[in-house]
Amino acid sequence: MEKGTRNLLIVSSVIALGGLTYFLLSKRNQKVLNVYSVGKSTEAGKLFVYITTKSPQAINNFIKKSSPLTAIEELDLAKNPNQNALKAGTSVEIKGIEGLDGTYSVIAVISPSTNPNRVMAVKLEAKDIPSTYTNIPNGNKDRFYASSASNVGKLIIN
Repeated sequence: MEKGTRNLLIVSSVIALGGLTYFLLSKRNQKVLNVYSVGKSTEAGKLFVYITTKSPQAINNFIKKSSPLTAIEELDLAKNPNQNALKAGTSVEIKGIEGLDGTYSVIAVISPSTNPNRVMAVKLEAKDIPSTYTNIPNGNKDRFYASSASNVGKLIIN
């Protein structure tokens, strides 16, 4: 291998490594959670967005085979961010949910009664229920769930 080609290979490798390092470091503070449900708030123009660390396929299995009453145990909400990481005023981005994609400021958080330090839902300034989220039998009429694994959206904590 010629010296010029070798030097070019080394320089391009260093640049690629630098870009990869920058990408990994810039994303390390972002926490990505899956959105499995959306609920209507009693306040006009506000929605609750329910989050979990479970995979879209596990969420799909939960929605198809379980009762909404067992959500806290089955969705491992104890692994969700704590209220120091996700609280009112935190900037979040929603991706992959038609009609909700965008950046929001969290208005309030809801915690599960079994683990009050964790966040299971955030309240956002949004009014429309996504068309890909539906009611499930024996569920709350104001709660809507992803209709399939491909409709599970992402909530990114900035």
